[in-house]
Amino acid sequence: MKRRILAILLTICMVATLLPTAFAAEAVAKVGESSYETVQAAVNAAEGGTVTLLKDTAEDVAISGTVTLNLGGFKLTNASGNTITVNKDANLTIEGEGTVDNVTHGKAAIYNMGTVEIKGGTIERSAEAGVDASNSGGNSYYTILNHGTMTVQAGVTVNNKGRYSSLFENGYFDYSKNRDGIDAPTLTINGGLFDGGLNTIKNDDGASLTINNGTFKNYTQAAFMNHNIATV
Repeated sequence: MKRRILAILLTICMVATLLPTAFAAEAVAKVGESSYETVQAAVNAAEGGTVTLLKDTAEDVAISGTVTLNLGGFKLTNASGNTITVNKDANLTIEGEGTVDNVTHGKAAIYNMGTVEIKGGTIERSAEAGVDASNSGGNSYYTILNHGTMTVQAGVTVNNKGRYSSLFENGYFDYSKNRDGIDAPTLTINGGLFDGGLNTIKNDDGASLTINNGTFKNYTQAAFMNHNIATV
């Protein structure tokens, strides 16, 4: 009997030892040769390096330092907030094929208060439900909201199928309220495809917009709406 009990206890100990391996979370991103279970953990460890996605994943990511995000052919979707928030004085470069998506009402795929360069990928709100200028459909917002410095290069696609929120908001909707980024946001578009939204590119209070190239499509109001300084 004692031997049987001892054998059972040893079996339980062996199974318990294997459990962390059996149920370990799968890596979703890497920095160099190091793999991480969340994109945020990889971003925190990057220290100016490149974070590469390894699979589709859903989480809210905040950028506070300097990092390059290589989408790696995968999709980063939000969990509940903005998909990517770039804090003031932070720097983000997005490159590679893949998608940054947001599926939550009142949240953006990219919310920039620092400096961002988008060099590749598709940025979208795939669950956008805006019906018209007076009806959000219960799920609408800007695909990209820029309160900092942003440059978009050729090869980038930004989508928003709704008709309640603009596709791309550069600057402040109400300049008299708290400005969480820089006082004079700047957006430079050197190419890309920008499709949809109530207005496709909305250059708002305090902001400067420069468009050098690109394709802009709108089926509701304006391809460009300017409330401050714009050069096309």
